[in-house]
Amino acid sequence: MSPGDSTAGNSSPNLILTGFMGTGKTTVGREVARRLGWPFVDMDAEIEARAGKSVPRIFSEEGEAAFREMESALCRELSRRSGWVIATGGGALIDPDNREVVQASGTVVCLTCDVEGILERLRRKPQGRPLLAVDDPRAEIEHLLAARQEAYAAIPWQVDTTGLSVAQIAGRVLALAQVVTLPVHHPGGQYAIHIGEGLLDQVGGALRMADLAPGSRAALVVPEPLATLYGERVVASLKRAG
Repeated sequence: MSPGDSTAGNSSPNLILTGFMGTGKTTVGREVARRLGWPFVDMDAEIEARAGKSVPRIFSEEGEAAFREMESALCRELSRRSGWVIATGGGALIDPDNREVVQASGTVVCLTCDVEGILERLRRKPQGRPLLAVDDPRAEIEHLLAARQEAYAAIPWQVDTTGLSVAQIAGRVLALAQVVTLPVHHPGGQYAIHIGEGLLDQVGGALRMADLAPGSRAALVVPEPLATLYGERVVASLKRAG
């Protein structure tokens, strides 16, 4: 289905997958859409269809800035839809304006992977990666990941895809899409309670969602038996979120 088809989708919030190239956004997005029975769109493929040329050709003939403008316009368009599964390009939500627009339309999940996993996946599908047309792809991946680290970390829900099957990743994405968030009001304001499966690994992202600044210190208060079982997972999530 085309994003221009106003009859597609449903009244549910969108489910958006983002993250670095090679983390599985398109493959996982298709599987998630299949399970939900929702329409799916890959933003890079949609831009290529509309431009009549591949992403590498757009980069070489029109420049990266022109491609980013197309991305921003498509982010705004898709955010007016509902009930879609959307796979963004790896750099689409680096722009904070794009990120804000897309996050307002539904649940955004950032897929991550270690460098070895990314390299292996890109070796299997090397086409259409203009940012990796360099002599040392590993060094370029490490450079880009470092440059985008803060933008990716600003997305609360994260799924590490390293070593996981498509089915496993899709299951974790769907669990995050089903998280229930309840506001709790008190005399000084309000805070949120998130209820769902697998959220111990998302504690850091939840605090980022609550506008806790990167670099803030956090105290983990927990009964000792639970700390033994789950403490390391929570601390690791806090560290990943800064």
